[in-house]
Amino acid sequence: MHSDSGAEALMRVGPSFDRERYEKAANLAAAAALFTRASSLPAPWVFDEPALCRPMAGTRDATAYRLFKRLGVASAAWDCVRTRRVSARSIALTLVAEWLTASRLEGFAPYTEHLYLFALCLRASKTAGPGERADGVGRVPVLAYLASTIYLASAIAKLRHGRQSWLRTGDVIDNALSLYRWNRVSEWAALADPVVLARLVLAFELVALPISVSGPTGLRVVSVSGLLLHVANYATLRVSFWHLAFTHLPTLYAIRRTVRGK
Repeated sequence: MHSDSGAEALMRVGPSFDRERYEKAANLAAAAALFTRASSLPAPWVFDEPALCRPMAGTRDATAYRLFKRLGVASAAWDCVRTRRVSARSIALTLVAEWLTASRLEGFAPYTEHLYLFALCLRASKTAGPGERADGVGRVPVLAYLASTIYLASAIAKLRHGRQSWLRTGDVIDNALSLYRWNRVSEWAALADPVVLARLVLAFELVALPISVSGPTGLRVVSVSGLLLHVANYATLRVSFWHLAFTHLPTLYAIRRTVRGK
Protein backbone atom coordinates (compact mmCIF):
# COMPACT_ATOMS: atom_id res chain seq x y z
CA MET A 1 0.00 0.00 0.00
CA HIS A 2 1.36 3.41 -0.93
CA SER A 3 1.92 5.73 1.99
CA ASP A 4 3.23 9.27 2.09
CA SER A 5 4.06 8.95 5.76
CA GLY A 6 7.25 10.87 6.56
CA ALA A 7 6.93 13.11 3.54
CA GLU A 8 5.08 16.31 2.99
CA ALA A 9 3.16 17.29 -0.09
CA LEU A 10 4.16 20.71 -1.25
CA MET A 11 1.83 23.35 -2.56
CA ARG A 12 2.46 26.79 -3.94
CA VAL A 13 0.67 29.52 -2.06
CA GLY A 14 1.51 32.41 -4.33
CA PRO A 15 4.14 35.15 -4.29
CA SER A 16 5.21 36.99 -1.16
CA PHE A 17 7.24 40.14 -0.68
CA ASP A 18 10.53 39.97 1.18
CA ARG A 19 11.04 43.42 2.64
CA GLU A 20 14.58 42.75 3.82
CA ARG A 21 15.69 41.63 0.36
CA TYR A 22 13.94 44.64 -1.13
CA GLU A 23 15.73 47.18 1.02
CA LYS A 24 19.13 45.59 0.41
CA ALA A 25 18.58 45.57 -3.35
CA ALA A 26 16.99 49.03 -3.32
CA ASN A 27 19.99 50.55 -1.56
CA LEU A 28 22.31 49.12 -4.19
CA ALA A 29 19.99 50.30 -6.98
CA ALA A 30 19.80 53.80 -5.51
CA ALA A 31 23.59 54.03 -5.25
CA ALA A 32 23.93 52.83 -8.85
CA ALA A 33 21.28 55.32 -9.97
CA LEU A 34 23.08 58.20 -8.25
CA PHE A 35 26.35 57.09 -9.85
CA THR A 36 24.72 56.96 -13.30
CA ARG A 37 23.01 60.30 -12.78
CA ALA A 38 26.17 62.05 -11.62
CA SER A 39 28.25 60.63 -14.46
CA SER A 40 25.64 61.57 -17.09
CA LEU A 41 25.38 65.22 -16.08
CA PRO A 42 26.68 67.51 -18.86
CA ALA A 43 30.41 67.65 -19.43
CA PRO A 44 32.21 70.75 -18.10
CA TRP A 45 32.74 72.18 -21.59
CA VAL A 46 28.97 72.61 -21.96
CA PHE A 47 29.20 75.56 -19.60
CA ASP A 48 31.49 77.33 -22.05
CA GLU A 49 28.87 77.30 -24.83
CA PRO A 50 27.04 80.66 -24.95
CA ALA A 51 24.15 79.08 -26.84
CA LEU A 52 23.49 76.65 -24.00
CA CYS A 53 24.12 78.61 -20.84
CA ARG A 54 24.77 81.88 -19.17
CA PRO A 55 28.51 82.47 -19.68
CA MET A 56 30.31 80.94 -16.73
CA ALA A 57 33.66 79.71 -18.10
CA GLY A 58 36.27 80.02 -15.38
CA THR A 59 33.73 81.19 -12.81
CA ARG A 60 33.43 79.91 -9.26
CA ASP A 61 30.19 78.09 -10.13
CA ALA A 62 31.88 76.19 -12.97
CA THR A 63 34.69 75.10 -10.65
CA ALA A 64 32.18 74.03 -8.01
CA TYR A 65 30.17 72.07 -10.57
CA ARG A 66 33.22 70.10 -11.72
CA LEU A 67 34.16 69.37 -8.11
CA PHE A 68 30.72 68.20 -6.95
CA LYS A 69 30.17 66.09 -10.05
CA ARG A 70 33.44 64.23 -9.55
CA LEU A 71 32.84 63.82 -5.83
CA GLY A 72 29.29 62.55 -6.50
CA VAL A 73 30.53 59.90 -8.93
CA ALA A 74 33.28 58.78 -6.54
CA SER A 75 30.94 58.69 -3.54
CA ALA A 76 28.21 56.69 -5.30
CA ALA A 77 30.79 54.26 -6.65
CA TRP A 78 32.12 53.81 -3.10
CA ASP A 79 28.57 53.10 -1.88
CA CYS A 80 28.06 50.45 -4.56
CA VAL A 81 31.36 48.67 -3.99
CA ARG A 82 32.05 49.04 -0.29
CA THR A 83 28.95 49.70 1.77
CA ARG A 84 26.14 48.65 -0.62
CA ARG A 85 23.98 51.21 1.10
CA VAL A 86 23.19 54.61 -0.34
CA SER A 87 24.73 57.36 1.77
CA ALA A 88 23.57 60.85 2.63
CA ARG A 89 26.95 62.01 1.28
CA SER A 90 26.24 60.65 -2.22
CA ILE A 91 22.74 62.11 -2.25
CA ALA A 92 23.95 65.56 -1.21
CA LEU A 93 26.93 65.69 -3.59
CA THR A 94 24.90 64.61 -6.63
CA LEU A 95 22.03 66.92 -5.74
CA VAL A 96 24.36 69.92 -5.51
CA ALA A 97 25.86 69.11 -8.93
CA GLU A 98 22.32 68.74 -10.30
CA TRP A 99 21.29 72.09 -8.85
CA LEU A 100 24.33 73.88 -10.25
CA THR A 101 23.56 72.40 -13.69
CA ALA A 102 19.86 73.27 -13.64
CA SER A 103 20.55 76.81 -12.48
CA ARG A 104 22.98 77.52 -15.34
CA LEU A 105 21.91 75.59 -18.43
CA GLU A 106 19.13 77.30 -20.37
CA GLY A 107 16.01 75.16 -20.52
CA PHE A 108 17.62 72.28 -18.62
CA ALA A 109 14.95 70.44 -16.63
CA PRO A 110 16.06 66.89 -15.70
CA TYR A 111 12.84 65.84 -13.91
CA THR A 112 14.75 63.50 -11.62
CA GLU A 113 13.27 64.60 -8.30
CA HIS A 114 11.95 61.08 -7.66
CA LEU A 115 15.49 59.68 -7.81
CA TYR A 116 16.45 61.77 -4.80
CA LEU A 117 13.15 60.99 -3.07
CA PHE A 118 13.87 57.28 -3.57
CA ALA A 119 17.38 57.61 -2.11
CA LEU A 120 16.28 59.80 0.81
CA CYS A 121 13.45 57.45 1.76
CA LEU A 122 15.88 54.53 1.76
CA ARG A 123 18.18 56.46 4.07
CA ALA A 124 15.33 56.89 6.54
CA SER A 125 13.80 53.42 6.19
CA LYS A 126 14.16 50.57 8.65
CA THR A 127 13.95 46.90 7.73
CA ALA A 128 12.01 45.88 10.84
CA GLY A 129 8.37 46.81 10.96
CA PRO A 130 5.10 45.81 12.65
CA GLY A 131 3.38 42.74 11.25
CA GLU A 132 6.54 41.21 9.78
CA ARG A 133 8.03 37.81 10.46
CA ALA A 134 11.62 37.18 11.46
CA ASP A 135 12.54 36.21 7.90
CA GLY A 136 11.63 39.68 6.65
CA VAL A 137 8.44 38.59 4.86
CA GLY A 138 5.56 40.87 5.62
CA ARG A 139 3.98 44.10 4.53
CA VAL A 140 5.14 45.68 1.30
CA PRO A 141 7.02 48.94 2.06
CA VAL A 142 5.42 52.09 0.75
CA LEU A 143 8.58 52.85 -1.21
CA ALA A 144 7.87 49.88 -3.50
CA TYR A 145 4.85 51.82 -4.82
CA LEU A 146 6.92 54.88 -5.76
CA ALA A 147 7.18 54.10 -9.48
CA SER A 148 3.46 53.40 -9.93
CA THR A 149 2.61 56.55 -7.94
CA ILE A 150 4.78 58.60 -10.29
CA TYR A 151 3.06 56.99 -13.27
CA LEU A 152 -0.34 58.01 -11.88
CA ALA A 153 0.82 61.59 -11.29
CA SER A 154 2.15 61.67 -14.86
CA ALA A 155 -1.17 60.43 -16.25
CA ILE A 156 -3.13 63.05 -14.30
CA ALA A 157 -0.82 65.78 -15.61
CA LYS A 158 -1.31 64.51 -19.17
CA LEU A 159 -5.10 64.58 -18.77
CA ARG A 160 -5.02 68.07 -17.26
CA HIS A 161 -2.65 69.72 -19.72
CA GLY A 162 -2.55 67.57 -22.86
CA ARG A 163 -5.83 65.70 -23.10
CA GLN A 164 -6.29 66.54 -26.78
CA SER A 165 -2.87 65.22 -27.81
CA TRP A 166 -3.00 62.06 -25.69
CA LEU A 167 -6.61 61.00 -26.28
CA ARG A 168 -7.70 62.36 -29.65
CA THR A 169 -4.88 63.29 -32.03
CA GLY A 170 -1.90 61.33 -30.75
CA ASP A 171 0.40 64.05 -32.07
CA VAL A 172 2.43 63.81 -28.87
CA ILE A 173 3.97 60.63 -30.33
CA ASP A 174 4.87 62.33 -33.61
CA ASN A 175 6.29 65.32 -31.72
CA ALA A 176 8.45 63.05 -29.57
CA LEU A 177 9.76 61.16 -32.59
CA SER A 178 10.58 64.44 -34.31
CA LEU A 179 12.26 65.89 -31.24
CA TYR A 180 14.79 63.07 -30.89
CA ARG A 181 16.90 61.47 -33.58
CA TRP A 182 15.29 58.84 -35.78
CA ASN A 183 16.51 55.27 -35.98
CA ARG A 184 15.20 52.00 -37.40
CA VAL A 185 13.03 51.22 -34.38
CA SER A 186 11.52 54.70 -34.31
CA GLU A 187 10.67 54.34 -38.00
CA TRP A 188 8.75 51.15 -37.18
CA ALA A 189 6.99 52.92 -34.30
CA ALA A 190 5.95 55.72 -36.66
CA LEU A 191 3.99 53.17 -38.71
CA ALA A 192 1.70 52.39 -35.77
CA ASP A 193 -1.43 54.40 -34.99
CA PRO A 194 -0.18 57.27 -32.77
CA VAL A 195 -3.55 57.60 -31.05
CA VAL A 196 -3.47 53.93 -30.03
CA LEU A 197 0.11 54.23 -28.75
CA ALA A 198 -0.67 57.37 -26.77
CA ARG A 199 -3.77 55.82 -25.22
CA LEU A 200 -1.89 52.64 -24.30
CA VAL A 201 0.79 54.62 -22.45
CA LEU A 202 -1.82 56.71 -20.69
CA ALA A 203 -3.87 53.64 -19.74
CA PHE A 204 -0.83 51.91 -18.25
CA GLU A 205 0.03 54.96 -16.16
CA LEU A 206 -3.56 55.22 -14.89
CA VAL A 207 -3.88 51.58 -13.78
CA ALA A 208 -0.31 51.04 -12.51
CA LEU A 209 -1.00 52.04 -8.90
CA PRO A 210 -4.32 50.15 -8.49
CA ILE A 211 -2.70 47.01 -9.89
CA SER A 212 0.37 47.43 -7.67
CA VAL A 213 -1.60 47.65 -4.44
CA SER A 214 -3.47 44.43 -5.28
CA GLY A 215 -0.50 42.42 -4.01
CA PRO A 216 2.93 41.07 -4.96
CA THR A 217 1.59 39.65 -8.23
CA GLY A 218 0.29 43.07 -9.21
CA LEU A 219 3.60 44.64 -8.27
CA ARG A 220 5.41 42.14 -10.45
CA VAL A 221 3.12 42.85 -13.42
CA VAL A 222 3.60 46.61 -13.11
CA SER A 223 7.37 46.31 -12.67
CA VAL A 224 7.82 44.09 -15.71
CA SER A 225 5.50 46.30 -17.78
CA GLY A 226 7.31 49.42 -16.60
CA LEU A 227 10.70 48.02 -17.56
CA LEU A 228 9.39 47.05 -21.00
CA LEU A 229 8.00 50.56 -21.40
CA HIS A 230 11.38 52.10 -20.58
CA VAL A 231 13.17 49.73 -22.97
CA ALA A 232 10.74 50.63 -25.75
CA ASN A 233 11.14 54.32 -24.97
CA TYR A 234 14.91 54.05 -25.16
CA ALA A 235 14.79 52.01 -28.38
CA THR A 236 12.60 54.58 -30.13
CA LEU A 237 13.70 57.89 -28.61
CA ARG A 238 17.05 57.09 -26.98
CA VAL A 239 15.56 58.39 -23.71
CA SER A 240 15.97 55.78 -21.01
CA PHE A 241 14.36 57.29 -17.88
CA TRP A 242 16.76 54.92 -16.12
CA HIS A 243 16.27 56.77 -12.82
CA LEU A 244 12.67 55.51 -12.72
CA ALA A 245 13.42 52.11 -14.25
CA PHE A 246 15.95 51.47 -11.46
CA THR A 247 13.15 51.46 -8.87
CA HIS A 248 11.52 48.42 -10.52
CA LEU A 249 14.52 46.12 -10.13
CA PRO A 250 14.49 45.80 -6.30
CA THR A 251 10.75 45.14 -6.40
CA LEU A 252 11.17 42.24 -8.82
CA TYR A 253 14.06 40.89 -6.76
CA ALA A 254 12.03 40.96 -3.52
CA ILE A 255 9.00 39.11 -4.89
CA ARG A 256 9.37 35.38 -4.41
CA ARG A 257 7.12 32.35 -4.57
CA THR A 258 6.43 30.88 -1.19
CA VAL A 259 6.23 27.09 -0.84
CA ARG A 260 4.89 25.40 2.25
CA GLY A 261 4.02 21.89 3.39
CA LYS A 262 0.50 20.65 3.39
